[in-house]
Amino acid sequence: MNHLPSPSTPPSRLLLLVGGIIVLLLAPLPFLGDLRAAFSAYLLLTVAATLLLGVGCWFGFRNGGGQLRARHILLVAGLLRLAMLPMMPSLSDDPYRYLWDGRLLLHGQNPYHLTPAETTVRDDLFQLQGYPTTHTIYPPGAQLLFAGAVAVGKLFGGGWQWGYFVWKLMVIAAELLAIFLLLRLLQSQGLPVARGVLYAWHPLVVVELAGQAHTDAFWVLAIAAMLWGFASGSRGKGLPAAVVGGAVRVFPFVALPLWWRFLPRRELLVALAWSAGGLLLLAPFLDPVAAGNYLEVMLRFTNYYEFNGGFYYGAKWLLDAFQLQPSNQIAGGILLAIQLVAFLCIWFWPTADRSVRSLAWRMLLLLTFQIVLPAKVHVWYFVAPLFLLPLTWDRGLRWGWWWLALVAPFTYVAYTGPSVLEPSWLLALEWSVFGMLAVAEYAWKEEAQPTMAGL
Repeated sequence: MNHLPSPSTPPSRLLLLVGGIIVLLLAPLPFLGDLRAAFSAYLLLTVAATLLLGVGCWFGFRNGGGQLRARHILLVAGLLRLAMLPMMPSLSDDPYRYLWDGRLLLHGQNPYHLTPAETTVRDDLFQLQGYPTTHTIYPPGAQLLFAGAVAVGKLFGGGWQWGYFVWKLMVIAAELLAIFLLLRLLQSQGLPVARGVLYAWHPLVVVELAGQAHTDAFWVLAIAAMLWGFASGSRGKGLPAAVVGGAVRVFPFVALPLWWRFLPRRELLVALAWSAGGLLLLAPFLDPVAAGNYLEVMLRFTNYYEFNGGFYYGAKWLLDAFQLQPSNQIAGGILLAIQLVAFLCIWFWPTADRSVRSLAWRMLLLLTFQIVLPAKVHVWYFVAPLFLLPLTWDRGLRWGWWWLALVAPFTYVAYTGPSVLEPSWLLALEWSVFGMLAVAEYAWKEEAQPTMAGL
């Protein structure tokens, strides 16, 4: 029996059908409990949904996705995210630390001064949150959001669970706003709005943000607001979003120097003036103790914690083969140097094209070097590049990032045993294929396939 769509099937109806099936595939996930314990079911459902989305886009993007409207994309995106509302953290313990920090702040204590182990509280939330002897790594803007979620949660009950669900609603709202801005950007650039499903319906995005409630939703929102501010001609030109976003999730700060290249000097000065107020969110770092503890934690996470760092592991393996020690520090230093050189080139390389699509492409390049080279590469970081793909689809790196998003759920196999153990074959497959796809797209400068011509 032929299950392929017939030539007469409208692309918009096909995509809506795919979106509905993805909702059905992902909806059971919150009821599986600990997804690490139910790893096989989690893997089957998420990978199947991701492959379905890819096939749906392949056929559905013909003629630009037909008459698929922004409201249809938002409707399915909203259903997917609301379906994740009952999901508790199990793939990561980060949300427990969000709530711990927020509660600490509400009690008048400074999360940059005290580690969880230095407090006298030993409740279930203390047992659940990670890194009890480490100061918080989350910036001041995020701390305010954490405290807000906990405070609102207290209005409904005394348990931390209420604060968690309030936090999830905040994450979902932020992400839906980002998707709305993405769809507006696609429309303003004359691009098919159907491209938005590449991010809005992607299972990795849905599970890691709406499901596991990572702060990266606010990173994505910052990117959306930065690009929309630049494209719409606001006085801040999107720069205030980078400053405020960086105060919530540090990563948006990396994109700030791009505005030096993309704005005339007078407009840049105006944009900087409009952004100055956002710096007040960083005022807690005027405290030398807070700033010192935060910097120490940032350096520790950058240089000493390892997970899924494919290129880092490759460099470290070569150094070990030649007996160059300490291989972790040397590998980290080499890759950091490569990262900084890449950043400088992307920031300041001259360009005659100052369009929002060109800016989005440079942001994607920055994110690629920012994410793939460190020693610790969490898969929820991949959501930010996925957000940019609808705007940069014809410029490169699309297949590399889609590959990483497809294999991302497999990386959790490292947590299914009694100790964390990353399969070497999986790391080699994940990152070697990504590298080959990235190089191939750059070398061949391939155009979109005929079935993608509508893009």
